[in-house]
Amino acid sequence: MKYFPYLLILTSICAFAQTKTVRNDSILIWNKNEMLIWNDFLSNKKHLNGRFDSDLVKHTSAILSISIDFLPKELSCKNVEDIIILPVVNRMKSFAILRSDEILKHEQIHFDIAELYARKMRKAIKGILEKNYDCNLQMIADIYYQLDEEHWETQILYDKEIRIKGEEDKNQRKWDKKVDSLLTVFKDYEQEIFLEDIEFE
Repeated sequence: MKYFPYLLILTSICAFAQTKTVRNDSILIWNKNEMLIWNDFLSNKKHLNGRFDSDLVKHTSAILSISIDFLPKELSCKNVEDIIILPVVNRMKSFAILRSDEILKHEQIHFDIAELYARKMRKAIKGILEKNYDCNLQMIADIYYQLDEEHWETQILYDKEIRIKGEEDKNQRKWDKKVDSLLTVFKDYEQEIFLEDIEFE
């Protein structure tokens, strides 16, 4: 029994050493176990030149700064197998004018849409790497940019449909189901990526 405190300390050290994170002071990586929280909206609103356009205030409750990052930035035939595609929120550029559970859920769907397109990119690029034995970096870049453009078109469509007067709640529920269903369709291309596993350049 005298060894119990030492075993407890050793277990605690091992658990600490295995801790994986998806959030730091400035970014949040998409992860099914880590939802958005209001503390992810850290901007002091200076990203709109210190003023609010009245139309923006009228139609926007929060701004989530999202990107689908492609690593390594310097892609070559030597590192093509090491491609990482990850949806990221820039916490320092995201801000909220109003706060409610509904608004936070709406912003989470924006983040989920980014993850959906990251999965589509992973699938398409995996297909290229499996079918083309020659290193074709241009084809990979074309896929990324094409799907990133579709990603932004989808983000805009989502907001547009949610703002249809009198249809907001119904359309939000429709998008919730649609995005959840598509994430399931592309489940094989989900990747659990942690800050400890990557190097931002």
